[in-house]
Amino acid sequence: MYHFRRIIGYWLPLAIVASGLCLFTYIAVQQNYRMDANDPQIEMAQNDAAALQNGKSPAYLVNGDPVDIATSLSTFTIIFNSQGNPLASSALLNGKTPAVPQGILTSALKSGENRVTWQPQQGVRLATVVDSYKSTTSSGYVLVGRSLREVEARIDNLTLMLTLTWLCALLASLVVVIFAEYFLLHPKEKK
Repeated sequence: MYHFRRIIGYWLPLAIVASGLCLFTYIAVQQNYRMDANDPQIEMAQNDAAALQNGKSPAYLVNGDPVDIATSLSTFTIIFNSQGNPLASSALLNGKTPAVPQGILTSALKSGENRVTWQPQQGVRLATVVDSYKSTTSSGYVLVGRSLREVEARIDNLTLMLTLTWLCALLASLVVVIFAEYFLLHPKEKK
């Protein structure tokens, strides 16, 4: 029993440090993955909002083939008027432009930009960036988004790798402490 208490006493600080390092690593890498998921949308939303402020029409900015946001990894754009009604859209969900919660848009009006994860239906998670715009003739919002499917797969892989690393670190540190207790620190004590 005496050895057991000493082993736990030596091992517990190591286990706490290993757990803290793995947790910190997970949070840092996961947040990096998620923030990077916004990169193309930030540029596109800002450029489209600036073009709308300079008089470009929504139809001019939103062109090309529609994007089925339930299955595609491509970016999409939805331009809204100030009331939140879509003016132009390259996004389709179940055959129509998806309805966006008004709060996503109005938050962009307050701060100029809103970066948010949006889940329009079960199994569809999107990294979206919303910029507001105001020209002499109109005002509204530009929403640019893309699927988080690949980012979430990377996060799942990260979770698995760090969980295995954490368990290995706990086991390895316990083995080292047991070895040290029985063979280095107190080898001649009665067991």
